[in-house]
Amino acid sequence: MKNLSSKKTMRWAVILIMILTLVFSLASCGPTDTDEDPDTSVTTTNLFANGDFKEFSGTASPFSPTSWSDSVSDTDEDAQAGILSGVINTGEAFLKDRKTWTKGDAKNIANPTTNHANATADPYVLMIYNSISAAKYYYESFTAAAAKYYKVTVDVKVPAGSTAHVRLRGNTLDEIVVDSSVVGVEWNTYTFYIQSHSSNSKSVQLELWNGSSGTGYGATGAVFFDTASATELTADEWADVTGNNTGDTHFVSMKLPNPNFDNSTSVYNESYPAPITPSDYTSTAGTSKDTSKANASGGSKISYGIVRGDYKGNTSLGEIAEPIGDGSDPSFVPPTPFTTVKDFVLMLRNRDYTAYGYKANSTNTIRIERGQFYAISVWVKTVDLLSVAYTPYPSGPYFKNSDGVYTQIYSSFSVAGEYALAIRNNAYPTIDGST
Repeated sequence: MKNLSSKKTMRWAVILIMILTLVFSLASCGPTDTDEDPDTSVTTTNLFANGDFKEFSGTASPFSPTSWSDSVSDTDEDAQAGILSGVINTGEAFLKDRKTWTKGDAKNIANPTTNHANATADPYVLMIYNSISAAKYYYESFTAAAAKYYKVTVDVKVPAGSTAHVRLRGNTLDEIVVDSSVVGVEWNTYTFYIQSHSSNSKSVQLELWNGSSGTGYGATGAVFFDTASATELTADEWADVTGNNTGDTHFVSMKLPNPNFDNSTSVYNESYPAPITPSDYTSTAGTSKDTSKANASGGSKISYGIVRGDYKGNTSLGEIAEPIGDGSDPSFVPPTPFTTVKDFVLMLRNRDYTAYGYKANSTNTIRIERGQFYAISVWVKTVDLLSVAYTPYPSGPYFKNSDGVYTQIYSSFSVAGEYALAIRNNAYPTIDGST
């Protein structure tokens, strides 16, 4: 009996040791008791390929930058022929290369040097030189994941008398104008902080311009670019930098598509103004008074699309009062939220009783999180509007949730101004909606 009792005691001792060993093993695999915050780091890899322009092709300077595409806004053949652009070497090869440049006064272009401490190892920059008035740009893009934050930077140098345009294009458009008379002639860094779309990934394109898009927006002279970079930010990093736009830093939200209607699928013709199609929106025809559908072929009845704030109408529908102002009075101050009479607006003009509108396309659905609060607003100006409430909806902007339910943002046309829809989604599941 004594031997059997000893065996039982030994067996329980072994079991107890095994249990304690397992407990300590699991404890060592669990989280440690430290003061360190959870890892919220993001990758710092440059999302732009060849952002330093060290990779290029070609046998003669300027060289073609690898991974970057280029486009000429001006269709004039002489203007295109007067452009000299590409990657140049600002090191010892500069003077030798410059002797081969035959456009305009290209042989007199001063060496821009670089903005690098390691200029000897990396002497390459991107140049766009217009010997006559023209507009050209280079562009590269990355994909912004949903509900993320990003920082986009680029170094720019503009010699005296030159102006560069740094443009960011996604489901919205933003631009920093680099004017030598304002910023001087040295290298400066320009930054976009981006809040991506809430529920869908979006392509973000950085455009580096000499001149600008649109007829009559050409420029002459040389501009230089270097060190283009796009990196992801943590939510904490975004919170630390959020603020108002300055001359060298802009904050861009991609939550709503093309909110200022300055992003379009074509170029606005300044010489012969006509409405152009807004990007990220789909036109839609409603039911008119006689139950027929309004459509693009009804040119005698409707006119719609993006126009500048000094648009006066067309011959088929007659003149209208300018959406913002005609700009003839230099003391004229544009009303809120505009800065100039050249700002873009979305126009919907019906000559007869008919119905037409735009809605954000399906890839721009807004995500409304449970327990959060939102406000969706729109600035509206009406001219000679006779609104008749037809079933099922009267005229005006609407918000539609994922269940197909429409909510009208405003119902009164008596006052021009900002109208807002406040959404309190505290007691319901997360939904998606469109405008």
